[in-house]
Amino acid sequence: MEESQPDEDAPASTALESVGAAISSFVNRVGGWLSEVHHSMTPIGHAEDALERGDSRFLIELQVDRETMQIVDAIEALGWDYERADYHRVEEKTMGVYLFQRAQGPALP
Repeated sequence: MEESQPDEDAPASTALESVGAAISSFVNRVGGWLSEVHHSMTPIGHAEDALERGDSRFLIELQVDRETMQIVDAIEALGWDYERADYHRVEEKTMGVYLFQRAQGPALP
């Protein structure tokens, strides 16, 4: 009958697994934080932040392109009422300055 020898690589393997789990956890936390930071830098993120602060009005400048009305619609869906927009040209691009007022009723689903 042979005696089983302890696996000398087991402690190193366990340590590597532990380090791998710690790195994975760190990457997931950083990724989540970066995602939140990125979102807060978007027009929708700015609109959400203004709602959370309790602002009664929200003003944002957007380049006028195919997605502009989708952004405006999304901001309204958060609980802002579109009030008006003014337009101007900057380096061959049309820019819109959009003014929203906090909606009086509940936000649309």
